[in-house]
Amino acid sequence: MYRCTWQGKVVVEIPGQELVDGCPVYHPEAKEDPRIAELRASGPTPHSPHPTPSEVLLRLLDSPSVASKRWVFEQYDSTVQASTVIPPVAMPA
Repeated sequence: MYRCTWQGKVVVEIPGQELVDGCPVYHPEAKEDPRIAELRASGPTPHSPHPTPSEVLLRLLDSPSVASKRWVFEQYDSTVQASTVIPPVAMPA
């Protein structure tokens, strides 16, 4: 039996097995951002043999390994196991 109390009163009482077998399952729709699909379809950016610093920067920013990781950051539960002392600060858009 899973039981929660608040100020000495039982506020929730659920059979533990229901939390395992009867819980809702969430299956979010997976879809790629149309802007990313367009970039991927366009192929790599052509490069000059002697790139300027601006071209090098654009080449780096074009790389998937440098792309924004915001979607992971915003979905990660930083309070897993309640051991977070200082929560992360959201990055500006």
